[in-house]
Amino acid sequence: MDVLCALFTAMLLLPRSIATPIPSARYLIAREYNSSDLYANWTTYQDLPLHSSFPTKAAWGVWGPEDEFGALNHITPATIQAAKSEIREGIAISLNLGLDLPNPPLPKTRQGLTHAIIPLSGYQDDVLTLNTQVSTQFDGLRHYPYSTNGDVSTYPCVFSF
Repeated sequence: MDVLCALFTAMLLLPRSIATPIPSARYLIAREYNSSDLYANWTTYQDLPLHSSFPTKAAWGVWGPEDEFGALNHITPATIQAAKSEIREGIAISLNLGLDLPNPPLPKTRQGLTHAIIPLSGYQDDVLTLNTQVSTQFDGLRHYPYSTNGDVSTYPCVFSF
């Protein structure tokens, strides 16, 4: 287990461009990207151009080859204003689980939350350690499996920073 932890720690030090497989720009969806109208020349799901190296129906490149936000591009000042008009009750409902739930973690091979209180001179520090796959998902938005040959056993680790 220590070797695995050391490996993951070392991978965290990699720049994102090395740790994340980025598809070649020549295979990305070809459309004119217009930041003032996100839906200009918008392709339908059925018409997504595919490349054999992409996961099924991947929409990579819809917002241009340099985009890192993907579907978060839908959240604009205009969509926020439009969403405001949908409010009826004015209440917010959290969908987050507590950091210590489920307990025990699922699967049981994952370590749950550990909370260490470190007493120091006149104060204390809290150290929380958790697996981002337990509780509410805490992974980065670029966390996804990606295979270049369609074989799930060859998916590399993908890290997001």
